[in-house]
Amino acid sequence: MTLFRDILDDKPCDFPEHQRPAVAGSPATPSQDPATRLAHILVAVLVGTTAGLGSALVSVNTAQLQQVLGLSVEQAVWLTTSHVMSAVSAICCRSRFASYMACAASP
Repeated sequence: MTLFRDILDDKPCDFPEHQRPAVAGSPATPSQDPATRLAHILVAVLVGTTAGLGSALVSVNTAQLQQVLGLSVEQAVWLTTSHVMSAVSAICCRSRFASYMACAASP
């Protein structure tokens, strides 16, 4: 539980000069070796592909879901909305955790 509270706690983070963001409010650019950068790229492609396919799966099958579940048009549209909102909140949580880990890793 304390780790979760630490993640939510806003603490200023001092990055070295070369890792500081160029524009205020933009993310920092920590130094990483090429293998770590490649791993980040592969994970980003995997997550982007699966998120896109999942969203398309819900959007394309809205009419079939409406018939099977006996929903009105408005209720069926909320399925897509709830899918998108859960993805957005997951991205926000991931970003918060990533910024916490970047601050924890910096000296």
